[in-house]
Amino acid sequence: MMQEKQDTPKPTLCEMKNWHFHQMGTQADWRNMEPLRRGMTEDEWSEMKLDEYLCSKPHTTHNPSTDSQELKAHDFQMWAELKDMLFRQYERMEFRRTSFVYGAPRLHYVMITSSDEQYGGSEEGGWYYWSESFVKWTSCATREEADALVLEYNTLKKNPPFTPCYDQLGGDDTVNSNYPEGYIPRGFTFSKNLSARHTFLPFVEDQETPYYE
Repeated sequence: MMQEKQDTPKPTLCEMKNWHFHQMGTQADWRNMEPLRRGMTEDEWSEMKLDEYLCSKPHTTHNPSTDSQELKAHDFQMWAELKDMLFRQYERMEFRRTSFVYGAPRLHYVMITSSDEQYGGSEEGGWYYWSESFVKWTSCATREEADALVLEYNTLKKNPPFTPCYDQLGGDDTVNSNYPEGYIPRGFTFSKNLSARHTFLPFVEDQETPYYE
């Protein structure tokens, strides 16, 4: 009796993609793309930076009715030069985002990250925080393909088994630890969770460990 031919499972979109295991760009690139990540226009971003610049300077009281024409002209010239500089910086960022990267224009990047639940300290009965780390990334030709990949990964993902390193914790004689029993060191990782998202740049920003205040 002939065995029925079994259908070969169709590969998922995640399985068909070519994944990269190194980050793209630098911390400076990530900072420079702030307006793009925040969905701001050139005018909105330039006005925000201009306000930040002016607020950082010593406060000077101006009286429009008595200020000299020279002072008004100087303030206007300073504002115009600063705004022009900010526009040029924004244009460079836009060029970097839309330029040819890895042989294709206007790629849409999907990045996989690991969110780690870590122990922050014993204050207020113990508190925890989440830190994010880079895992891998891939590129898609269209936004629709990138959105489909993100949805598929976050729907079908199977987080790899993760067991906290309990040897770091203080315990009885069966645990090899330099800490007293019941002690949990700051930054101890309790769990990990993988997730995918659409991003302008496959890069995870440097993070500072939070402290209880």
